[in-house]
Amino acid sequence: MNCIGTDLQHQILLKILGEKYASCMVEILEEDETSVERKSCLDLGCGTGMWIIDVARDFPHIEAVAVDLIPLREIELPQNLRSEVDDINLGLEHYFSGFDVVHARLIAAGISDYHHMIDQLAHVVRPGGLIDLSEFDFYIYDINHQKVLFDGDGDIRAPWWARWMYFFRNAVKEKGGDVDAATNLHTWVCSNSLFENVAYKEHWLPIVPGLHTSQTGNIEENMKSNVLTFLGAGRLSLLGNGMPEVLVTRLEREALRELEENKILQFTRLQCVTGRRKL
Repeated sequence: MNCIGTDLQHQILLKILGEKYASCMVEILEEDETSVERKSCLDLGCGTGMWIIDVARDFPHIEAVAVDLIPLREIELPQNLRSEVDDINLGLEHYFSGFDVVHARLIAAGISDYHHMIDQLAHVVRPGGLIDLSEFDFYIYDINHQKVLFDGDGDIRAPWWARWMYFFRNAVKEKGGDVDAATNLHTWVCSNSLFENVAYKEHWLPIVPGLHTSQTGNIEENMKSNVLTFLGAGRLSLLGNGMPEVLVTRLEREALRELEENKILQFTRLQCVTGRRKL
């Protein structure tokens, strides 16, 4: 479900977010000897599992569960972590009232109804627990953080990363992914009466850094490697949506040239929302 869930991506996001875990998560997962229930954490669409593996190691007293369409490949997982193969789109009823923390990152491309998933998470997380959601919005932004938009599906021109993302967004939408989830995260969580203390943050990541100097630890080189992985992963989506291979190849070639020339500053936006389940 996490279409670009790489280990490098995990390291980049750690630097971008500036914290390993949401501010209240450590407090929530602290060991409570008076409680009958064991503390627990669920990672939906875990990808390579780097985040939930860290959680399992940092909180050895909890039960950690990693969910995705394929099992984790790590040979030696922490003993308190189990990997489950599941399709979130089929419902989360079997997880109701089971977790103190629920985490989901960059899974919108594989989720058909993200709003419904959030409403289900209100029942998955225990009273006092936390949901922690982060998504990109499938747009490219200019130096002023304005969306780069195009008129007409057949309009092929620079900036090439913005154009590639335009076609990728359409491909994800055609496949049933919720391309507007990031923009609606905050509203959806706030509108659910079972959540409180809802917090929103946004982070601007340079796809093409230009003369931009990162204030998050000089991550441009790592971003470049991750962007190249993203480009390769998106190729199958574009081809699967019926785009001619010659056009896909041209888009990739021009996007790579744009990245190497590094003249047109372009950003993507990561939107993050946390919320506490009411007691």
